[in-house]
Amino acid sequence: MRNSLLAIGSLAVVLAACSANTDDVGSSGEAVTMKCGASANGPVQGVDVSIYQGNFNWSAAGVSFGYARIGDGEYTSDSEFGPNWSKMKAAGVMRGAYQFFRPNQDAAAQANLMVKAVGKLGAGDLPAMIDVEATGGEPPWVIAQKIHQWLQIVESGTGKRPFIYTGSYFWQDYVKDTSFGQYPVWIAAYGPSCPSLPAGWSNWLMWQYSDGNGKLDHDVFNGSLAQLKAYAGVSVPQGPPTQPPAKPSGCGEIKPGQGLVAGESYESCDHRFALAMQTDGNLVIYGAGRALWASQTSGSDGYAAIMQTDGNFVLYGKHSDPLWSADTSGHGGSHLAIQDDGNVVVYSPQSAALWASSSNIIGAPAKPTGCGDISPDHGIVSGESVSSCDGHYSLAMQTDGNLVYYHDGHAIWDTGTAGGQGYLAIMQGDGNLVMYGYKGNPLFWTGTNGHPGATFAAQADGNLVVYSNGAALWASHTNGR
Repeated sequence: MRNSLLAIGSLAVVLAACSANTDDVGSSGEAVTMKCGASANGPVQGVDVSIYQGNFNWSAAGVSFGYARIGDGEYTSDSEFGPNWSKMKAAGVMRGAYQFFRPNQDAAAQANLMVKAVGKLGAGDLPAMIDVEATGGEPPWVIAQKIHQWLQIVESGTGKRPFIYTGSYFWQDYVKDTSFGQYPVWIAAYGPSCPSLPAGWSNWLMWQYSDGNGKLDHDVFNGSLAQLKAYAGVSVPQGPPTQPPAKPSGCGEIKPGQGLVAGESYESCDHRFALAMQTDGNLVIYGAGRALWASQTSGSDGYAAIMQTDGNFVLYGKHSDPLWSADTSGHGGSHLAIQDDGNVVVYSPQSAALWASSSNIIGAPAKPTGCGDISPDHGIVSGESVSSCDGHYSLAMQTDGNLVYYHDGHAIWDTGTAGGQGYLAIMQGDGNLVMYGYKGNPLFWTGTNGHPGATFAAQADGNLVVYSNGAALWASHTNGR
């Protein structure tokens, strides 16, 4: 991001400007795909700021949201971040934070600086953003691997899936990776009527269409103000229902507006688990012949459990009083998944887990059989490992909480969770590889849910890959190391 400001129409977005003297992220000769959406003068606009904008006046900015830089890489902090962060909130501006990413520095250390700066993001806070526009002399596979590490740590630490800021040509020339499509992309492109997209994305979320002649970056949000508010978690909570919810169809998913009333239940697609709205007022998850989780509302007048259109899953009494909720409002379009591993999860439209029952942590998963892959519902617990078939590579769930991939004893990839509560890594039946803590909290995931039957491979070329019907959904990009 440049030293510039975002101002667009009647609704503006303020974003913090990135470092000076960075690579040009908006120009190259390589072919990319143009994708039109909101125009440069669209209705939801903004700007980004950093130390280069000095004491920015948020109260007079006339904007809807802003991003402020926390710093440049691992060693340079931005002295204006603290004032910008507090002033945005005081001015009623939806706020976000970004970090200029240095691939030649420690990715985990940079990510932890972001987590320390913003903590768990709440209502009015937009997801953190990684500013990718420098190589530090690193090759594409190293840059991609470190970006993945940063994103995983920041998503786990802040509670919201981060954005990626980059230029299409820069990404295709220097990152060369198509596996980041689950992360919303913020494109820098000055001059064209529509921005272009690098391979791996089908649409963009933000477009930085001008650098304000080096003074302030101008951006536009590709959506409505209500959609932007949903990212910031400030949607007006939905009121109680006036009629019974629509019944879910199929299996394993309760969509917005659907739900269960007393006496009804809904199963996972493998028919091993069920979510039941009981007549005693309790909402219960059953599996393996017993109750795995409950809302603890037995004896109440609990009547209807509804996946609301505002993103919250709520249990209401007969008089429309809320008795329990997942507390996930502000994420419109989210759905509830009753997974084949026994876990019930509220997922955002971007596939981020917003709430989980953690009822899949029933005990140790089945151990992988043979070598080189982990089948659905199989996994490893603390102290266990799985090896590639040639014996040179090993994926270990360590007792220090870190999931590490080794080549002949040398670590080549890890989840960056050493010192945490990591306990088990399981290839879930929904296609997602997830590492859970002792309390059932997800600490790392590949983001590949929605692909039942997918498998996890520890390959003899050094790459870790999630495959579905022969197609690679996620990879560690460690082949050849």
